[in-house]
Amino acid sequence: VKDSDPASSLIDVEGGTATVLGSTFSNNTPDASVIYSIADVTVQNSTFSGNAVAGGNGGAIRNDGGSLSVTGSTFSNNSVGGGGLGGAISNESGGTLDVSGSTFSTTSAFDGGAIENVGGPAASIAHITHSAFTGNTAAYGAAIETFDNSGGSEVHADYDTFTSNQSSNIGGAIWGEGGTIETTGSDFANNTAAGQGGAIRSERRS
Repeated sequence: VKDSDPASSLIDVEGGTATVLGSTFSNNTPDASVIYSIADVTVQNSTFSGNAVAGGNGGAIRNDGGSLSVTGSTFSNNSVGGGGLGGAISNESGGTLDVSGSTFSTTSAFDGGAIENVGGPAASIAHITHSAFTGNTAAYGAAIETFDNSGGSEVHADYDTFTSNQSSNIGGAIWGEGGTIETTGSDFANNTAAGQGGAIRSERRS
């Protein structure tokens, strides 16, 4: 699917399950994310490149309280404009996100250049393993951001690589405001932030 400009999402999943296999979404400019879901979505071996959303959350995928699994997929040069969240993926409203063996490069948003994890009213949980984040940009959390008023949301980033991500404010790779950040066996190299946390910044949600 390429060069499309719909007034909403390209794929809207509001019940049941959806599986996307070996597909490519490129240079689309939807008014909402490429894929929007409040249900269960599986994405495998797919490519999202050059998709741009003027505002809102999730330049490629917005998981709004559902369950999203992403495996072996590539996200490059996707973006959300304005004060949008999650240049590639936004996981929110108590959603669960599992990402493995995927790459995120040159994606951008105001918060969460590649992935945004937003809690409230229920905690949102994200597990990201064996994935690579390179050259992503944001004001807060150039690769990943998580925040939650209740403090219950979690991001687990294990055996990932974070390289040359850049924040214009806080969190060159990861920024957490409330909730929990856990990382094991991950590599951080050449990430930068104009403010605190060249690699990781974690603070209490005020």
